[in-house]
Amino acid sequence: LNWASGELVANVFKIVASEALGYNVVLTGFGVTSSTGVYAVAGCAAPTEHIIDDPRCADVQVPGHHLTFEIWESAVVDHVQRLVREYPSRAPEKLGNMGYHGTETMYISSSIRKTAYESNGLP
Repeated sequence: LNWASGELVANVFKIVASEALGYNVVLTGFGVTSSTGVYAVAGCAAPTEHIIDDPRCADVQVPGHHLTFEIWESAVVDHVQRLVREYPSRAPEKLGNMGYHGTETMYISSSIRKTAYESNGLP
């Protein structure tokens, strides 16, 4: 996926699978959300369109994407349930975790927070 740790894991997998195991590995793209990866693995025609439109899962394709790494489960629960309900034979299967657990949170830099606390309300 399109963040540093996701790209790192994908590239490590590529090296191990191709050099140690002899598989032909092609990284086919990095999505901007966890659900993009879920729709890509399910073979949906427009996996990035789920945010504002339909990912076109009815347009059956042979999936060009076979694995996705670093999926944040809380972000994909509804999407996976939809795929299981509407396209059960193509719904992605969780194979396990990466061996480490992350925490989802929001970050606001201290300088922005300080400016907000010191402001006099809305303009």
